Amino acid sequence: MKVNGNINFTGALTVQGRDIKTLYDDHYELGLILIRGLLGGGYIGGSVWNTITTLKFATDAWGTSANVINYSNKYGGWASAHTHGYFFLNNSNGYCGNDKVNLATEVVTAIGNRTYCGGSPSSIQQGVGYETTGLPFGTKAYTAGNDSTGYDIFTFANDTFVATTDATAPTRAHTVGWFDREYGYHYSTVLNRTSIYPYASETWRVQSTTNTPGGFGMPGADLEKGVNSKKGKFYLAGTSSWINNTIFQYRNTISTWTTNFGSQTLPNCETAGVMGQNHGYLAGGYQTYLGQNAHSDKVKYDTDSITAIADAPRSLSSASPIWSPI
Repeated sequence: MKVNGNINFTGALTVQGRDIKTLYDDHYELGLILIRGLLGGGYIGGSVWNTITTLKFATDAWGTSANVINYSNKYGGWASAHTHGYFFLNNSNGYCGNDKVNLATEVVTAIGNRTYCGGSPSSIQQGVGYETTGLPFGTKAYTAGNDSTGYDIFTFANDTFVATTDATAPTRAHTVGWFDREYGYHYSTVLNRTSIYPYASETWRVQSTTNTPGGFGMPGADLEKGVNSKKGKFYLAGTSSWINNTIFQYRNTISTWTTNFGSQTLPNCETAGVMGQNHGYLAGGYQTYLGQNAHSDKVKYDTDSITAIADAPRSLSSASPIWSPI
């Protein structure tokens, strides 16, 4: 149909049941469509990989990049920008080196060091995307859980880390972070505490929540990990001392923890949480009786259901996952 001039209408205009203005304005969710993941490292016992494992979201198909990272990596951090991803490398030893990955070519380049490294840092970042004008947004990533109140602010444009301190910053290692466009979040099972980091102020604060994973029975251990989404919710997997496949869900806008509808198909922790467009992955993991493993689950954001996919080609326990629109 070709129309010349303006169209006026009354009532709601929807596309697949969604209000079209809301759909159009949701630049964070739809302005940058994610199609695959790249996972740096992982380990079994004393064997730690420098491999990049790839994962196609449309087919759940695993692969192995022809390129490798510059340091065998476990318990590291990560961030994803518009055209590049980053591995904040570690080996549970306070290593401070970092790699930059060209998402189109998978070419790996070493960049400068972080100042605060810790034994198992967690990561948050500003959500990245494009406005309808084509203007990109999302410029920084942040480390947390560095065993101190110090952390690093990383700027994508110049690949530069700037060290800073915050008395309320999460300090506990082996904890987990997640994010949306405007805020970063962090949870520690040991403290049973949720923290929030507004990017506008770049200051941590403890967040009051409705319910807590600890209140639902999750023990105060560590090694918890999870998978993020661009739909305002986060899925938290278990701890090493808890042989349980329960998943907890956090809703960002209402600061509420619930028990998720779907459960892990095996009770893993130390998973590598790969954020996809319509679903994410709890890739590989560890549990006391399973050891480090390649078992992987897919989390569907719209239904909160979880299904197993084919095992990864190697253990991805505590690998560093990034996600790509290319």
